[in-house]
Amino acid sequence: MTSRVAVPIFAVLVALAALGYCYLQVDGGAAPPSDPPAQEVSAAEPSPAPPLLSAPAPVRTPQRPQEMIRYPDGTYMPALNGVRNPPPLQWPSDLPFTPIVGKRVSAGVEWYVHADGTQTTTQMVFRSDLGREDATIQIARPRPALPVEPPDPPARN
Repeated sequence: MTSRVAVPIFAVLVALAALGYCYLQVDGGAAPPSDPPAQEVSAAEPSPAPPLLSAPAPVRTPQRPQEMIRYPDGTYMPALNGVRNPPPLQWPSDLPFTPIVGKRVSAGVEWYVHADGTQTTTQMVFRSDLGREDATIQIARPRPALPVEPPDPPARN
């Protein structure tokens, strides 16, 4: 923020603080309404992951491939969330493919859970470039949180 903008904003803030102080003094210095005692706030604990459900066994030759997801190891699994004609799964090339160990439902979305913790799902998503909904596959990989560093202060001129 430049000093031309900062000075007027600071002046407005000081004036508002002074008006608030004057208002409280004119009010007779009445005590503010009593608030209930503050409760100790603890750090929010992460909610547990939804339970792991059993998933169907993968198949090599599906009877209805239009209802199946093709995985990189050549197996097929039923598409999730009512999707028909899902595209083949494009597994990340830097990650070895791991088998599905279960199924999880989170926020109403079905996910397959893989042995390494990766989760995959199929969903119908509106694509504005096509002007319609299209079957998509999402891959979610668990990663440790990265530390957040404060931004560098702006350079002074």
